[in-house]
Amino acid sequence: MTIARRTHDDYVMAAHAVLAERGPECTTNRLHTLVASKLGLSRSTVYRQWPSASDLDTDLTVYLATVSRGWVQRVLDQSPGVGLRSALEPALAGLGADAGVAARVTVSSWPTTSASRDVVAQHEIDTMRHLGSWLSAAEPDRSNVPWTDVAIAVYVYVEGWLFLESVLRSDPTEPWSSVQAQRTSETASTLVLELSEMVAGPDAPIALASEAIGPGYSPAQSRILEALADRSIASRAGGDLARLVDLEVLADSLAVSSRRLHAVWPTAADFNLDVATASLMVLRARVDDLTLRTFVAATAGYDKFVGLFESTFQAILGGSGVAARVWFGCSSSFDDQHVRQAVASLLDDWYEAQRVALFAALQVIGHRLRKPGDGGRYVEAVFATVNGALRLSTLHPALLDRTVTYNGQTRGSLPTAIDAMFRSFTEHWDGEPVADGPATTWAPPLPDLPDVAGSS
Repeated sequence: MTIARRTHDDYVMAAHAVLAERGPECTTNRLHTLVASKLGLSRSTVYRQWPSASDLDTDLTVYLATVSRGWVQRVLDQSPGVGLRSALEPALAGLGADAGVAARVTVSSWPTTSASRDVVAQHEIDTMRHLGSWLSAAEPDRSNVPWTDVAIAVYVYVEGWLFLESVLRSDPTEPWSSVQAQRTSETASTLVLELSEMVAGPDAPIALASEAIGPGYSPAQSRILEALADRSIASRAGGDLARLVDLEVLADSLAVSSRRLHAVWPTAADFNLDVATASLMVLRARVDDLTLRTFVAATAGYDKFVGLFESTFQAILGGSGVAARVWFGCSSSFDDQHVRQAVASLLDDWYEAQRVALFAALQVIGHRLRKPGDGGRYVEAVFATVNGALRLSTLHPALLDRTVTYNGQTRGSLPTAIDAMFRSFTEHWDGEPVADGPATTWAPPLPDLPDVAGSS
């Protein structure tokens, strides 16, 4: 029997599978040396605190993911009386790589057996709880509003937008501008208004399977981690890039020699580029397939669209878990310029495809934007919210079972965040002229429908 010769794509997808099972392994052998050099310490001092590079890398990631200087803490430090928009804008302005977003994305891809993963998950749950309490205090006259679910929606949107921005911007260390902060805080405030008017029910706490215990750093470890949090160690990439997957492990899974894999990928940059781009394409294919089905259903009218919207996004979030986890695991390779550029280009393509789909859906179901000129912000906000919900569901799969009463119906909390973002930008339109001018859809013309013969 002839055994089919493996193709390059076979090797890439095998690496994708290993990454899904084990999570990223990006620690370089030179990490201790680089950290010691950055902080002016001896290598022996660093080794005494962390015997292996993996130990140091894990602790540093956890520290960054839970660091108290993130955007939520900046909001919580302000009086609820100022309102979310006024509190969020200065919290985001000037925010940089120290916000912990990239670290939380990385932790989302770690195996579920990781104790450190549980520590970050618990910290994030507590963060959302506190944000819900803050939002409740900001609106003391609004009763019967599940503010924790409103907080989840805000958190999903902002975290999703920060993550996408960190990938798309040419310099990931560049702080957010005041203009970006203003746009994002306005959108978040509008989302809160939509939700607070449309959701109802008791404010149920977020449950976690187990209460994680913190890592308990020694004073020396805490000082070193705090110093590292203030100094970018992106230079660890330098000339000693680490591969997302250990080639020895990958070779075992393929029953080939590691020499063969080194021939396929001569450098770590080659390897990471292939795996990162493949991971995004796998995730996009999953999301686009379900989005297309919803779009086709929308041709039957608004009621049909609404009926499928929640179930579609619940399926996207619940059924894309492994694909999303692998994609988020690749984020640790984005410090490499070539990987970043390739991934940013693919994200731009995906964004443009979503732009067409979202505007086409408006035309089909008889909706339009609430304000002319908001098209770009509408697509950005929905795209960010979907990505943020995907990220949150990978670290907190229990949130997929959380429900809320939205617009009189029981809905999933995470799909509700996406739906509410959609609704906060749009309104029903019957085609009649508006008071101050001719009829307008405030959206581009409807594109030709794709051929979906046989789709169900």
